[in-house]
Amino acid sequence: MGLRERKAVRTRQTILEVGFEFFTQKGYDRTTMEEIAEKADISLSTLYRYFPTKDLIVLDPIIGGLGMVPRILGDRPAEESIEVALGYALKEYLQFYDENADQINQLRAILDTTTRPRAQLWDLQNQEIQLLEEAIARRCGDKVNSLWVSAAAHATSMIYAIAIEHSRDGKRKATDIAHELDVILRSTPVVIPRL
Repeated sequence: MGLRERKAVRTRQTILEVGFEFFTQKGYDRTTMEEIAEKADISLSTLYRYFPTKDLIVLDPIIGGLGMVPRILGDRPAEESIEVALGYALKEYLQFYDENADQINQLRAILDTTTRPRAQLWDLQNQEIQLLEEAIARRCGDKVNSLWVSAAAHATSMIYAIAIEHSRDGKRKATDIAHELDVILRSTPVVIPRL
């Protein structure tokens, strides 16, 4: 990585750190882009070049993980069953979460009290499920809109959402909760009665 790239990475990281500091202390809505630029010691135009909106600063940790599970699934060996490949993809994603838990949990705390970026988070989560459906369909040679593909993508998404939510208190890692959840799901029969 050249000098210019290293400087860009440092600038980006500084913006994120300053932004999260302000969001945590003052609140998301009361923080201005001007304040972030000033404290990060950059011009406002530089800030907007890196992050065109304040929402993109607060959502950056999640945007960084967008598409990770589908990408990992696509990179798994072709001879693996879909269940095994999804399990590995899920494990890698949750390890990424565990390694970045402090920053992501800080983000989640901000989103708990901030409406607009939280709505964008829902959009990102829906995009993730669509990407996962496409990756599962490609791997299985099935249609994206098939019921099985949709169920597999939503079930995977549900597992990592629950694991992340239950690890927010910092007492257990998301990967450990996912293992426990897997045991619970395998031992809990679901019977849908016919109406």
